[in-house]
Amino acid sequence: MKKLICLVLPAVMLFCSVGCGSDDIGSANTSSNITSSKVESIDKNSSTSSDVTDESSDDSTSSKEEATVDDWRTHPEDFKLIALTYDDAPSFSDTNGNSTVRIIDAINKYDGRGTLFVVGRTLQKNGKALLEYAAQKGFEMGNHTYSHQSVSTSEVGKSWSAAEHFEDFNRCQELIVSETGQTPKFLRPAGVHTNEELYLAASSLGLPCVSGNCKRAVSDYSSSTSADMIVERVLANAFDGAIILLHGNNARTAEATERLCEILYNDGYRFCTVSELFELHGIDYNDLPFNTMLYGVDPETGEVITGKKY
Repeated sequence: MKKLICLVLPAVMLFCSVGCGSDDIGSANTSSNITSSKVESIDKNSSTSSDVTDESSDDSTSSKEEATVDDWRTHPEDFKLIALTYDDAPSFSDTNGNSTVRIIDAINKYDGRGTLFVVGRTLQKNGKALLEYAAQKGFEMGNHTYSHQSVSTSEVGKSWSAAEHFEDFNRCQELIVSETGQTPKFLRPAGVHTNEELYLAASSLGLPCVSGNCKRAVSDYSSSTSADMIVERVLANAFDGAIILLHGNNARTAEATERLCEILYNDGYRFCTVSELFELHGIDYNDLPFNTMLYGVDPETGEVITGKKY
C-alpha cells in the first residue's frame, strides 16, 4: 500500500497543477528451467520501451520514474534483491558507449548498482577510466586476481603456493585501491576454481570468495551464447538473494542486461552490490566464511549459500 501511495501521489499532484482531468562456474548443475510463461515474457518485455506507460491504469508511470520512487535501500524487505556482477573489468580503455558502459547505464536506469570484478593486469593495460565511471554510478569493485591464473586450468595456477596466490591477489588489491580509491571486499578466483592454498591466501587478505549462478551455468563468455540464452539462464538463476555472474566485455551480455533489468524490475527485483546483498539481508560481513565459495543468500532460511550447488 505504501508503494502504491508513492506511485499515485505524484500523478495526482501533476493532475492538479495543470488543471486537467534490467567465468560462471562451469560445474554448476542445471536444477531450474525457465517456464514457458517466462520465455513469453522475455519476448514481450524485450520489445517494450521502459518509457511506455500503461494508459489503462490511472497510477501507472514509466519504469524509469518508478525507479526513482522506490527506496529499496531504506525498505529492502519490500523488494527482492539481486546482485548483478561482471568479470574481467575493465574490458575497455574508454567510456564511449562500450558494452560495460551500456551495462552500467542500464542498471542505473532502474536506480540500481552492481559489482565489477577487476583483473589487475587488465587494469594496468586499459587504465582506470571505465572503473571511475562505474564508481561514480555507485558500482562496487571486486578483486578478480592480478594475473587470472586458474588453479584448475592453468599449469601455473595449479602449482602456486598460498604465498604465491597471496602475492597475486594482493597486487591486484593494491592496484585497485591506488587507481580507484575503493578497497575490494570480495575475491572472485579465476574461473571460480579454488583449492586449499587459494583459500588460505584469500583468508590472509580478509577476502571471502564469491561465485554466482548457483542453479545453472550462464556461460555468457562464449560467443555461441546468444542474448536470448543469457536472459533465459539468468532468469533461471534469479531469486531474492541471488548473485549473478556475467562478463562485461561483449554486446550480447549488454543487450541481455538491458532486457533483464526491465523484466526483473517489473517482477519486484532491485539491483545491488554484493556487499549490499549481504548487508541488507542482515548478514554481517565479518561473519562470512573464507573456506568456501559464496553464492548468495537463501531466501527461505536467510543463511549464506555456500558450496557448489543451491
